[in-house]
Parts: sequence; C-alpha cells; structure tokens
Amino acid sequence: IQSAIVNDRVKCMEYANDNMLWVGTFNGVSRLDITTGQIKNFTPAVNPENQGWNEVLDLILIDKEVWIGTNGGGLFHLNRDFNFTQHTDHFNRGANYVNALHSFSDSIIWIGSNAGLSAINANSTAFKKFGSSNYIFPEVNVISIAHDNRNNLWLGTERSGLIYFNPQSSDFLRINKE
Repeated sequence: IQSAIVNDRVKCMEYANDNMLWVGTFNGVSRLDITTGQIKNFTPAVNPENQGWNEVLDLILIDKEVWIGTNGGGLFHLNRDFNFTQHTDHFNRGANYVNALHSFSDSIIWIGSNAGLSAINANSTAFKKFGSSNYIFPEVNVISIAHDNRNNLWLGTERSGLIYFNPQSSDFLRINKE
C-alpha cells in the first residue's frame, strides 16, 4: 500500500459506493480508501502497446470496473482483478485522445474523443463509432458529455459548439454561436 497518489496533477475523480475514491492524474490512476486512508496506485506494464497511458483525462466506474480515457493512449479498462486492457484501434484518426466518458445505463459507455463520438458496451466490448465515415455524426473533438431526462446526449466540443444527439434515431443538431 502506498501513502501517496501517483501524481499531484489530478485531472478527474470518481467516487464508488464502497468508499473508494478513484483519482485520475497526469501519470496514472490512484484508488483512495476513504475509510482507512490507504492508497493503491495503478499503471499498466510499460511496453509499446501502452504508449500514451500517462495522462488520464477522464475515468468512469461501471460495475466496479474502471474505464480510463487518456491523452493519446486511447481507452483503458481496469478489471476487477486489476488487469489492464487497452482499446486503441477504434479511433480512426490514430490520435486516441479520449477526453470524456459518460454512462447513464448499466453497460454502455459514451466516449468523447478527438475522433468524435463513440460507444462501447462494457460487458461485450462491442464498439460503435458515430462519425463522418457513416455520415451520422460530424467528426469533431468532443470534450464533454451529458445526458438529459430523455436519454439524449449533449456534447461539448472544441470549436464546434454544443451538439444535441439522439442515440435512438441518430438525429443530431449543432448549436453554435453562428
């Protein structure tokens, strides 16, 4: 057990119902036990497949497993046995900058990246990209995601304004200053 988080530059946090606070930093992920004060740090084994791991941009908990968006390393999954899986081949611009993760169901994770909007099923890892390749969604840099009471998504983008997206119909509307 460590007594310090992996890095002082904290980018995101997620609280779990088991009194664990997951902390995403510039250099990995730490888990703080709120009850005992004990800290455990997590980083995948260093190898060429894990390039870009260092800077965590966002993280989300789904069924006691951690999904981690990184600055250039794609999407990482930390399972209950604390093993990492890296998902990089889903993002078509090769950059793998995962800025935002959001979920309002038990298994679907919405992913905002510099390649637009994607979704992954946490149970099956089935992946779907909403982008210019299928003309459903504009390819933009999605940096934040929220949902409303009708399960529509609202996407904050870099330089493309706000985007409303209905996952059921695939309708989208760009709302910007012009």
